[in-house]
Amino acid sequence: MIKNILQVYALLVCLITVVILIISVSLSLNLVTNLLIPEYKYSYSLRQYDSNDDYIEHYKDMGTTQTQKVISLQQLTPNQLDEQRLQARARYLENQKASNIGGLIEDFQWILVAMIFFFIHWKIYKKSEK
Repeated sequence: MIKNILQVYALLVCLITVVILIISVSLSLNLVTNLLIPEYKYSYSLRQYDSNDDYIEHYKDMGTTQTQKVISLQQLTPNQLDEQRLQARARYLENQKASNIGGLIEDFQWILVAMIFFFIHWKIYKKSEK
């Protein structure tokens, strides 16, 4: 049975930290999935790199702002276009990887702080029980 305001405060902080932990861990699992199987997670975004035609079509779909890019891509040989497309795909995946690692670091910070607050306030609750 809750006896005093200190216990209420400690339990409320514990509840909040558990919610933060649940959210942070679920977000971290999503980021780990993004890192481990990016081909499945980003399959829609990677379609533009499937073929040379898809790569050029992607820039055509962007409208007049990319007209020069489309013209320069169409002037490349098929081998050069393949190389440029695969490099762009690799850069895209590398950017996604860096973003996901950054997100994991942020989530780890949230998890660490939440755990510290949880254990401190759990001890406060246990001491106030006596």
